[in-house]
Amino acid sequence: MLFKTALPACLKTGLRAAAAVTLAAGLFISPLGQGRAVAFEESWDSIEARKSPIKCKRKVESKRIKSVNKNYSIPFKVILPTDYEVSDKRYGVVLMLCGASGARRGAGSEPLYFSVWCKLPRVMDNLAKQKLGKKDFEYAINDKELKWFNEKLAGDPFEDFIAVDLWHPSSGRDLNYDKFITEELFAFLDENYRTIPSKDFRAIDGACGGGAVALITAFRNPECFAAAGGMQTDLGTFPYALKFFEENKERIRAAGLKFNLNTNKNDVCNSYYFRTKKDEAGNKIKVPDGELAKLSVMIEEIGLTAEVNVFSHCAHGYSAYRYPNGHQTMMFYSTLFKENARKMKPEELKATEVEPQDGRMTKSVMKVRTGQ
Repeated sequence: MLFKTALPACLKTGLRAAAAVTLAAGLFISPLGQGRAVAFEESWDSIEARKSPIKCKRKVESKRIKSVNKNYSIPFKVILPTDYEVSDKRYGVVLMLCGASGARRGAGSEPLYFSVWCKLPRVMDNLAKQKLGKKDFEYAINDKELKWFNEKLAGDPFEDFIAVDLWHPSSGRDLNYDKFITEELFAFLDENYRTIPSKDFRAIDGACGGGAVALITAFRNPECFAAAGGMQTDLGTFPYALKFFEENKERIRAAGLKFNLNTNKNDVCNSYYFRTKKDEAGNKIKVPDGELAKLSVMIEEIGLTAEVNVFSHCAHGYSAYRYPNGHQTMMFYSTLFKENARKMKPEELKATEVEPQDGRMTKSVMKVRTGQ
């Protein structure tokens, strides 16, 4: 496993010692990095008052499915790659499950959480430039973190994919919602967009409670996803998530799921802490003390990989999803899909031309490597 433990980060007096961020590359991003800029933290009320689409360089489409499994209509937004309308490429898909604010709006409400409130389309626009500045993060990043982002992009350029802004029920026990995703939503996306309909090009992620539900969905359906993750995942409110992992760990191991977990220092839902104790021989050992830390150890124990990042800035809220957390999440899935694309034949990554009855040439949505 590529998950490595670094030295504990220093926190303010009275706080528990947080475990340091670790990356698959082994890089430690210090929460006390140099050059921290003071960022403006917009209030939640102000963010949630926005309803109009944000300006971005990509098309965002509103869609809706009358779910058989949920017995009501569920809307979602499809965030397309910048070159989608001019290319013949096929793309991976990442489902992004909203946080509690989006879930409280209800299943029939227009999804705003990622497409508008968290400005995810603009995050992807930023990454498509292949070089980031502090302005792209609205200054919610320090120099060391910014350097890491740009070094990462220089060696591993961002490649676009389809993202879906998706509502979720606030309960992680809803098996019918699992079926909506795995049986209905993916089928709709494969039929109507140039996806690569293989589990190798499907991932699920989310914010806060949405991150918890995303992980739970992947734990119960590991054969349907290549990876799962969460931003500032609220496993404290969803403690039974670890129970689902334990119940399905052999299936998870067999499917080879990869994981991406990130949060921010001192976040109210940040449960990535370790404490030190002595073992029977008197040696000091680190013990996970928090749900996120426990999950990372459980993933490691079954031989799978997790990338864990703790960023220096932002309290719990939308700003964290728009800035370092959101950018790192999108970079992770870009890299994953590129790695899996290397296993494919070139022709499987492009749509084929077909001639329908009206004589116009269109790009087909062919089925490739399904049923994995």
